[in-house]
Amino acid sequence: MTAKREVHNFLARVRQEPEHWVPDGSLRRLAGLLTGYQAGLTPYAAVGVPEFGPDGAFAHWLGRQDGYQSAEAADWVALIERDALPLDTFFTLAQRYCEEQPATEVDLVRHLSRNTFVTLYRRRPLLDETTAGLRAQGCRVVQVDTAGWTGQHDLHRELAAALDFPDYYGHNFDALNDCLRDVFDDTAAPLALVLTGFDHYARTDPEASHILLDIVADRARVHAVSGCHLLCLVQSDDPHLTLEPVGAMSALWNDAEWLNANRT
Repeated sequence: MTAKREVHNFLARVRQEPEHWVPDGSLRRLAGLLTGYQAGLTPYAAVGVPEFGPDGAFAHWLGRQDGYQSAEAADWVALIERDALPLDTFFTLAQRYCEEQPATEVDLVRHLSRNTFVTLYRRRPLLDETTAGLRAQGCRVVQVDTAGWTGQHDLHRELAAALDFPDYYGHNFDALNDCLRDVFDDTAAPLALVLTGFDHYARTDPEASHILLDIVADRARVHAVSGCHLLCLVQSDDPHLTLEPVGAMSALWNDAEWLNANRT
């Protein structure tokens, strides 16, 4: 996914909860937030000139619009601050700007790994849509139903079978970590491990469920450094499932179900 699309998605989240992101309604703060977010996308996307920064693409677009044509268009904040409700005006203009941008295919692997290596899903059709898109883009998808797991013996047995671990797999977390380390070679396609019904196992064995995701997330981060991609998509029948940070990162809900209301 391009940095442009990433920033547009983030902007949509800000528009849903402006009181959270810019509680003082400051366009200067919002501009800095958008520029900082784009800069934080590296190494997963090339940043270039910040789209909503000074002299960025949005500023040049705004300078061509009726009522905003100005030699000082590079400072889009100053132009919009003249309006009575500058934040509302910005969101209206930004939506028009985003709608006029050419459509680009989303690189799902990079999109899903931009902020976390463990992404949460509630609705199965949405998960199915995502996995179908991953397969279409050449990603290997391995799906395991965890709802019936009653202990670590189920976890290790089913993951070993699904991921085709060698016969000497030790059926413990140290062995899992070792095998996930060796799951890629130089020609391997990205791998998405999909765990469905995970909230059921998380209630049955909270400690083991956390260790599992922590190992996967940690391995994913290490693999990403070498250009390989390991993702974990976790489906929960509980829309309020929360997980402790895994691999030193938070497990986040997907874009479509970011808000609690979208999971019920």
